[in-house]
Parts: sequence; C-alpha cells; structure tokens
Amino acid sequence: MTIPGSEFILAIESNVQEDSRVLDFLKQLKLFKHIPTLDLALLSSSLKQQTYSLGEVVCKAGEVPRGMMILFEGRLRVPHSVRVKSYSVKTSKFVFKQETRDAYFFPGEYFGQRVLFEDFRKSKFSVIADSSKTVVLVLSNVEYDMIFESYRARTFRMLNKAKEFDINS
Repeated sequence: MTIPGSEFILAIESNVQEDSRVLDFLKQLKLFKHIPTLDLALLSSSLKQQTYSLGEVVCKAGEVPRGMMILFEGRLRVPHSVRVKSYSVKTSKFVFKQETRDAYFFPGEYFGQRVLFEDFRKSKFSVIADSSKTVVLVLSNVEYDMIFESYRARTFRMLNKAKEFDINS
C-alpha cells in the first residue's frame, strides 16, 4: 500500500539530495569559495542541469553559449584546428598543414563565463560530450544578476584571472 503523496515526497527528497550534491560540488570550486553557503545554496537550486550523451553537441561553433557552463560530471571535448610546421626531406622545405587536435574539459572546469557580464561573443569552437553521461550546470546572466549582484565585481575579477580555456576568446 502506498501512502498518498509518498511519490511526491520521494521526488522532493531526491531533488534535495541532488541539490546537496551540486552544492557540495560548487563549494569545492575556487570561483565560488568567497560566496556564503546560503547564497551558494540559492545558486545551486537555480542552476539548470543538462545531460548529454557521448557525441552530443553542447555548444556549436558560431553560437553564443546559453550561459556559463560548468562541467559537473563526465568530460567535454573541444576539437580545434592547428597549423603544424614540419620539414619535408623530399623537398628540403618546411611544409605547413592543418591538423585537428582535441582539448578537454573535466569536472569543475567551465566556459561561457563572459555571458554573465553581457559579453555575447560567439564560440569559436564546438564543445562535444565525450563520455556516456555528461552533466553540465548552466548559469544564465539573469539568474546570476538576481542572486549575485553584490558579488559581481569580485567574481568578475576572478573570472578574468582564471586560466580556464575560454572558447569565446
């Protein structure tokens, strides 16, 4: 026999556990260390979780990211083209060719942070899910402004100092 509303309570408990997991994750990120736990909890509950499967495109080259995207689980791949110089023994000359190389994001790394400060540059690279389950937390500039207006200047300085790979630069 099920008690009326028990499914609802289980769903709420599951959401609370997931919010707690996200909050614990955010507390570990250097970017959010200066934010009090209560405000961080508010942020945690306002983030949108998006789940991707292997090979799914998270952000296409030429698009503006939907917000600051923080990798929560899995791995992201960023294929990009580089010009490679090599020496040809046959011709005794240097030869240039384009090669595709991959950069990777791991949990805790982020991109699209410029969107928080209304810098809507288009991405120069595509970002692709590189694991069977990839979870990205998305923070839009509107939610950021509502929650963190008082922290904006400090967070902005930290984002500018961050050496994370920015696909919009």
